[in-house]
Amino acid sequence: MVIPSVMENGMKDVGQTMPESYSPTYVEAHWYDWWEKCGFFKPEYQSDSAEPRNQFVMVIPPPNVTGNLHLGHALTNSIEDALTRWHRMNGDRTLWLPGCDHAGIATQVVVEKKLWRERNLTRHDLGRDAFVEEVWKWKEEKGDRIYQQLRALGSSCDWERARFTMDPSMCRAVTEAFCRLHEQGLIYRSLRLVNWSCSLRSAISDIEVDKRELTGRTLLPVPGYDKPVAFGVIVSFDYPLVPEPGDPADGIRLTVATTRLETMLGDTGVAVHPEDERYQHLIGRTIQHPLVPDRLLPIVGDTFVDRQFGTGAVKLTPAHDHNDWEAGMRHNLPAITVIDEDGKMTAAAGPKFAGLKRFDAREAVRKALKELGLYHGEKDNPMVVPMCSRSKDVIEPLLKPQWYMRCQEMANEAMKEVCLKRFDAREAVRKALKELGLYHGEKDNPMVVPMCSRSKDVIEPLLKPQWYMRCQEMANEAMKEVAEGRLRIVPEMHVRTWNSWLTDCHDWCISRQLWWGHRIPAYHVSIFNAETGAYDMLDGTLNSSWVVGRTEQEALEHACQQFNCHPDVIRLTQDTDVLDTWFSSQLFPFSVFGWPDDTPDLRAYYPGNLLETGHDILFFWVARMVMVGLRLLGKLPFDTVYLHAMVRDAHGKKMSKSLGNAIDPVDVIHGISLEALQKQLETGNLDPRELKRACEAQAKDFPKGIPECGTDALRFALCAYTKQGRNINLDILRVQGYRFFCNKLWNAVRYALYHCLGQNFEAPHDSGGSLKDHLFRVRNHPLSSGTDRWILSRLANAVQQCNDGFNKFQFPSATTACFNFWLYELCDVYLEYTKPIVKSSEPATVERADLVRQVLYLCLNYGLRLLHPFMPFITEELYQRLPRAATSPTTTSGPPSLCVALYPGSTEVSLSTGIMLSVVKLLQEAHSIFSMLS
Repeated sequence: MVIPSVMENGMKDVGQTMPESYSPTYVEAHWYDWWEKCGFFKPEYQSDSAEPRNQFVMVIPPPNVTGNLHLGHALTNSIEDALTRWHRMNGDRTLWLPGCDHAGIATQVVVEKKLWRERNLTRHDLGRDAFVEEVWKWKEEKGDRIYQQLRALGSSCDWERARFTMDPSMCRAVTEAFCRLHEQGLIYRSLRLVNWSCSLRSAISDIEVDKRELTGRTLLPVPGYDKPVAFGVIVSFDYPLVPEPGDPADGIRLTVATTRLETMLGDTGVAVHPEDERYQHLIGRTIQHPLVPDRLLPIVGDTFVDRQFGTGAVKLTPAHDHNDWEAGMRHNLPAITVIDEDGKMTAAAGPKFAGLKRFDAREAVRKALKELGLYHGEKDNPMVVPMCSRSKDVIEPLLKPQWYMRCQEMANEAMKEVCLKRFDAREAVRKALKELGLYHGEKDNPMVVPMCSRSKDVIEPLLKPQWYMRCQEMANEAMKEVAEGRLRIVPEMHVRTWNSWLTDCHDWCISRQLWWGHRIPAYHVSIFNAETGAYDMLDGTLNSSWVVGRTEQEALEHACQQFNCHPDVIRLTQDTDVLDTWFSSQLFPFSVFGWPDDTPDLRAYYPGNLLETGHDILFFWVARMVMVGLRLLGKLPFDTVYLHAMVRDAHGKKMSKSLGNAIDPVDVIHGISLEALQKQLETGNLDPRELKRACEAQAKDFPKGIPECGTDALRFALCAYTKQGRNINLDILRVQGYRFFCNKLWNAVRYALYHCLGQNFEAPHDSGGSLKDHLFRVRNHPLSSGTDRWILSRLANAVQQCNDGFNKFQFPSATTACFNFWLYELCDVYLEYTKPIVKSSEPATVERADLVRQVLYLCLNYGLRLLHPFMPFITEELYQRLPRAATSPTTTSGPPSLCVALYPGSTEVSLSTGIMLSVVKLLQEAHSIFSMLS
């Protein structure tokens, strides 16, 4: 292979003879470094070189530093760079600002797995400070790799403005935003049910909950359990009523049904529909809890009960179910926490079940009900299981005062040997109910199981004091911006989703029980008690027991004012929790420019123009940026949102590092063997079962590995794929097909340079992006043919289609126009048309050949400009090899790079005297050409 060289100015030497065949490695070498060295990517370049037409500002959706980028990121950056280059080539002052996100839970999980795999250590073994140091080491390694990948993709970002969400300036912005929103009454502390991952021991956001839809009995792996746990069944059992005069001698029993048998230990009531004739006479009566004898449960009437579900009688566990919490509030029922932060049963579950793991307790309860004759059985039940996307644990709604966490953590360590987990408690409860004759049995039940996307644990609703942000007022403002046309969402079909999310926008839980992230600038107050000689810590569940400050000194001043105390008698303890990652991410469009300071960059580049991202984070990121931008700066952060489709593998499965089907775009660019692909999996964080499944899938999909496709082919394919809608099922073979297209471009220009234009060709002076003068000149030339006019009309059509595609975010229209022009019109027709003409030595043909060369040169020059936003490397390589008009013995006309060349503008010039005449002439000339060739 020919080795490319670099000249003294850093530019690639294109004076060498073109290799005979296209090589992505050869073509892509050295160009990016030169572009960056010349400053083409900085907005100041347009300001310095000419008066900019407009301004285009966009911030990157900062990728998480959890690991390498995958093809989903490649799609995002291919689209964004194409838009950025198109705007830059249209003369706009252009800024595309890069960065990375610290990704609290996601990054903490992968580093914890790495520590355990490599050193058999947990974060608790290291301690907070040492663990955070380990995460910073990970960030430096992965952050650098991410930026290398973005450069390999040709991303024309202004790297001097790159930001990380935990840079000092960004941390200051986060603290300032929290304090201002708190001062405005939008941030507060409250005791509410949260999504709790027992594996991570943290609250998690809704986006990190995977809702597993089950149609019946299904065994799911749960962290901390040796055997899979059964879900998708509904269990029915009896609750005996407290006897009253007139009752039958054997008493009255009320049969209830549940998918969470273990939580019956926390029941504080039973609800029936007030119009259900089966139970109307029981409303107001009392149940004797069979497994917690000192607890009486009232029977209440509530319209939230579905009379058709189960038995029509619903057990109420306010501390562990969102619907039950609301019902408990309506009926003044106590909320008793029976599952703790580790997923083990608390003392409130009774001495027989305390310490059991939650799903072991399920079986214990089943057994107890059978022994009591209260168990009826189980059956299949469709359901949704919420699971943590990080830990893969089943999410629990749990009730726990947050400030007890440190004590509970130590208590859990002390109880580790005797405590039983929540699902172990399930069996203990079952057993107890059986012993009491109250257990009826179980049956399959379709359901949705909420699971943590990180830990893969089953989510528990926990009642805990957390920090919240009021959202509905800001959500109304955000909806108004769209409704009144100041904010445009493309495609428009997503407006419905936007309104659906924001119409009923619940307050946002912004605190996380993690070590990696932005510490919450809130301080718990303790006041010195002169009588006891100790500091009394105020109730941490109360909002009034906390103060907020940009610094501890400011917080102390607030505490002195709030409690009317001297600073000497106040002790402050900063909250150990960190903020949800989305809190800092929502500030990205302005924190990157130095807010809260009034910096030149903030004045110049906020608000931006466009936010481009995947449709899956429309609410979690886009809506929040809009809400907080309006609230803190009084301006929309951007006026247009473009939401692209989601990349999936060739089988339609979501690309995910945890599934092992995420493909590194660099592996597509350079190619990789199957052996190397599988070695990457083996060094990752997959468990043995997932690793085996991923390796088998790789061997089936890529038996010969992934062929070298090059950056240009990958980018072009991804942009072309966006027409698929909500999801993109990416087939690597299609990317390889566009690599062959690159080879066609290479051969076309090589033919033009060495067999058509020749060394004596005089290129026309560069007229920027305007085709109009050239088109008039060819149309009016006495020797122009219908074929000449036809190919230029096709070029004008491609220009129109490309500009329309960019303006309307219809990228497949632009890629198709480029592809069809180059392959089917320029290469298949016009290049073949030129061959006999330029080879002819007849005097009458010589002048005709000169015109053909001029037309071909125009097609190549403008055709490369059209392609450049999608294929920056090969177009730059070929453009630099085209001849230029000389302005002096040592200089040539035209832009130094396609990066800053003007994009062809649309023209309405008519190039033919009639459609039928052009077609007839073209057919006649084509017949003549092929006659000569034969």
